[in-house]
Amino acid sequence: MPTEIILQRETFAYDGGGRRDPYKSLMNSRDIRPLLSDLRLTAVAFDPVGAGSNSVAILRDTYSKQQYRVRVGQQLGRLRVAAIRQKSVQFTIEEFGFNRQETLPLSSDTTKVRNP
Repeated sequence: MPTEIILQRETFAYDGGGRRDPYKSLMNSRDIRPLLSDLRLTAVAFDPVGAGSNSVAILRDTYSKQQYRVRVGQQLGRLRVAAIRQKSVQFTIEEFGFNRQETLPLSSDTTKVRNP
């Protein structure tokens, strides 16, 4: 004769009285994305007169297939565009109160010439 097994589990509820739940993440997925590892620099329109301040870079997110046109100072999730150079974009990445700098080089396959 089969025996019946009863499982009992403790459950907890947090009543913060209007305060944030300390067990819930401080960051949601839209704050994290795009990741630098998912971005590819596909084109740069560089303005040498303004030392790059009027330059525009085109980025492609390989994860979401989204395209971004960015300028210096623009924010993408945790990434802030610090500088745009002729063949690279420098980002300041803000993580947990610390900043670090990373450079994204121009993709090597963008040197192909299109026929008009």
